[in-house]
Amino acid sequence: FNKTEVKDPETPEIPGEIPASVYQAIKLRQIGEIFTIPILDPDVANDRAEEFGLECQVKNLFLDNNKPTILHDKTKQIRAKLPALNITNIPINIMRMIDPGHFWVQLRNEETASNLRLIRKAIDKADSLEELNDLPKVNSLLLASKDNSGRIGSYERVVIQSISLVAKDKYEAQ
Repeated sequence: FNKTEVKDPETPEIPGEIPASVYQAIKLRQIGEIFTIPILDPDVANDRAEEFGLECQVKNLFLDNNKPTILHDKTKQIRAKLPALNITNIPINIMRMIDPGHFWVQLRNEETASNLRLIRKAIDKADSLEELNDLPKVNSLLLASKDNSGRIGSYERVVIQSISLVAKDKYEAQ
């Protein structure tokens, strides 16, 4: 942590010399996991970007504009839903916090809640999940058990980043 993140030890809101980022992360866990993200007006956002020396041109980091894009039905189903341009704030729930700079969120609305209920109902059906017979491909999206108990509801969505041989005929996926 750099010195700018450490507040004055006499400040009553931060006891001792706890870095502000750590203190804020702990407080966020204590007050709950429901937040609303305010969105800046586009003109204000562009002014602020120029002030910080950032590019103001919109770049699409996911799709190459020079190549034709073919979207398959399965790809459309797993794409993130982005908010409309006229939205001024985004209500979210923090679902899983790894550290203050790395966490997963979901939109806090009825459509998302309804979709989650449908997904859980599909997972709860014992015959709806298939076991892998072969090694999964890197970048494939799977549903994996959080632990080896196989309990209903103890699953997480995972993306295979790498596969390593750890022993004869035994592989580990990350």
